[in-house]
Amino acid sequence: STDEPTKESITPIKVFISYSKDSEEHNERVYQLAQALRGDGIDCMIDQLAEPDNWERWMLNEIESSDYVLVVCTSRYIKRYRGLERPGTGLGVTWESTLILGQLYDSQGKNSKFIPIFFSTPNRELIPDGIRSSYFNLSEDNLADLASDQNRLNGQSGDRKSTRLNSSHL
Repeated sequence: STDEPTKESITPIKVFISYSKDSEEHNERVYQLAQALRGDGIDCMIDQLAEPDNWERWMLNEIESSDYVLVVCTSRYIKRYRGLERPGTGLGVTWESTLILGQLYDSQGKNSKFIPIFFSTPNRELIPDGIRSSYFNLSEDNLADLASDQNRLNGQSGDRKSTRLNSSHL
């Protein structure tokens, strides 16, 4: 008998994706990324896969219980993250950003949980304050093909250009 953990006994990494609903195409890319990560055995959650009774509590629980939160950086997301959107618009990102900022504050600015990603050409000005040390560039990836793509993110700081998140690098 061996004391090695079996694949079934290992708890999968839990990931939440925080994003703004910029367009149907953008929402579909988020969905494809979530499904690709789920296909890799990562417990990835987005709002498109949930039907909670209380969205605010659901977002709180998802962000709190996730090992990593992927932040999809866009001009709309950063506007909402910084509280610059007109009142009543983008409440999901506004609430998630409050939760993210609270966790960053509590950790005295030490961040290993919140990971910026881009689906378009990366622009560091669109990365939320407190999580700017590195980002993943998914701008050239066909997310629908990720399940067969063997390239992996390499874990170096700065622009990570590989195509897929892998639990060994998170």
